[in-house]
Amino acid sequence: MVVKGKICILSAGLYLLLFVFLSPTISYLGLTRFALANGQFKNNPSPFNELVKKKSTVPDVCKSSKGYFSIQELYDFCHLPSPCDTEAQCEGKIVKVKGYLDHSNVFDRKNYPWLPYEKFTIYDKKGESLEIWAVSNDNDKIFTKIYHKKAFPNKIIFVCGKIIGFDMPIMGDCHRGIKINLEATGGIFFED
Repeated sequence: MVVKGKICILSAGLYLLLFVFLSPTISYLGLTRFALANGQFKNNPSPFNELVKKKSTVPDVCKSSKGYFSIQELYDFCHLPSPCDTEAQCEGKIVKVKGYLDHSNVFDRKNYPWLPYEKFTIYDKKGESLEIWAVSNDNDKIFTKIYHKKAFPNKIIFVCGKIIGFDMPIMGDCHRGIKINLEATGGIFFED
C-alpha cells in the first residue's frame, strides 16, 4: 500500500515537472504555428507577406491634419456596438482618429519577439480605447516614434489607417469590434 502511494506521488511529480518545463515550449510552438499560418514571419512565402512587401504609402486623406475623429466619435460613426456577424458600415474605410497613447499597451517585435503581431492602444478622456495594429513594411519607424514620445504622455497621437472589424464573444453574448490597421509609417504623428 505504501509502495502504491509513493508511485502515485512520483507519477504526479513527473507530470508536474513535464508540464512546467514543456508548457512554455508548447505555447511558443503554438504561437509560431499561428504566426506561420497567418504569414507573420517575413521568410514565410504567403499572400500576406506579398502585401507587406509592397511599398506602403500614406493615403491622400491622411495628409491633411484636419478631420480626426475622437475614439467615441469613431464608434458612433461605425454604429458600435453592433451584433456579431454583421459588418459595420465603416469597415474597410480609411479613417483618421486621435487620442492618447497607452504606454502600458505597446507591443513591438523588438521588445516582444515571441508575439505574432505588433500593436498599441490609444484612449480618449471618456475612457474609450482602440487598438492600432502596425502592418506596414517598416514597423520599426512607427515604434521609434512612439518610444521617443514616451516622456510626453499628455501629447495627442494622430493615427490614419484602415478600419478592420472583428467579432468579440463576451460572456455568452457577441459584439462587433473594430481596430485600425496602420499600413504606412507616415500614418502616425504626435502633436507638437
